[in-house]
Amino acid sequence: MDSRLKLLDRLKIRLQGNLYLGDKVEEGWKEPVPLYMFKCPIHGYVESTVHGRARLECPKCIEEQKVKEIEAK
Repeated sequence: MDSRLKLLDRLKIRLQGNLYLGDKVEEGWKEPVPLYMFKCPIHGYVESTVHGRARLECPKCIEEQKVKEIEAK
C-alpha cells in the first residue's frame, strides 16, 4: 500500500500519526464512521476505523491476536 501513497500523505501520517481518508459505511451500520490510514510498526501502512476509546488499531495485528488466542485453546 505504501507505494501508492503520495509524499504529502506520508508526511501527514508521520507528523499527525494518521491520515483521514473519509467516512466508511457498512450495511447494517446506523451511521458512517471515519476511516484512517496509519503506519503499523509491524505491517506498514494500514487502514482502520477508530476502536474503543478513540484509538486506532491495526486490523492485521487484531486478526493475528485472534488466531493466537484460538490456537492457545
